[in-house]
Amino acid sequence: MSQKVLKFGSGDLIKFIEIYRSHECLWDTENVNYKNRDARSAALVAFSQEFGVDGLGPKEITNKIKNLRTQYHAERKKIKDSMSTGSGTADIYKSKLSWYNLMDFF
Repeated sequence: MSQKVLKFGSGDLIKFIEIYRSHECLWDTENVNYKNRDARSAALVAFSQEFGVDGLGPKEITNKIKNLRTQYHAERKKIKDSMSTGSGTADIYKSKLSWYNLMDFF
């Protein structure tokens, strides 16, 4: 079974992350509704409607969030690893992802 691949531009990703941030029950483990499946499902449906892209339902949003978090953590690891090499500050890895700093909230 193949998954539909949705390509997002930089502006779309920034909008996606901002909407994700606004639905705290999807990422904040201390949120009252974090473990409430109904609340999370409702948040994903609302997210889909707010983002307004055809073919982007709750399942695709969940996959996109997972992919963004994976990319973010890989970039964060590169930065951490470059800091521990003992190199100068000029040699510390800097992420080229335009949305990297927006993901620092979780």
